[in-house]
Amino acid sequence: MRKFLIILVMACMLSFVGCTGGSSTTDSSSSERNYIANRNSGKLHSIDCDSLPYEKNRIYFSTIEEANNAGYSDKHKECMGG
Repeated sequence: MRKFLIILVMACMLSFVGCTGGSSTTDSSSSERNYIANRNSGKLHSIDCDSLPYEKNRIYFSTIEEANNAGYSDKHKECMGG
């Protein structure tokens, strides 16, 4: 029983942070993750940004349009010039 609970908790954690290959917050057919939004600040970063948010605050998107549709349109100035 204990082993089952550990596996269940691990599976839930992986799906929460998006480690299962898909994004838990978007309905994208592509597995590419080119942009990262910060849940707290609402800023949108490029995947290569030197100032990415902590993993727990990240939301992944394939396109800028996808991020904008989800309400993330405020671009991080240092990596996206916005």
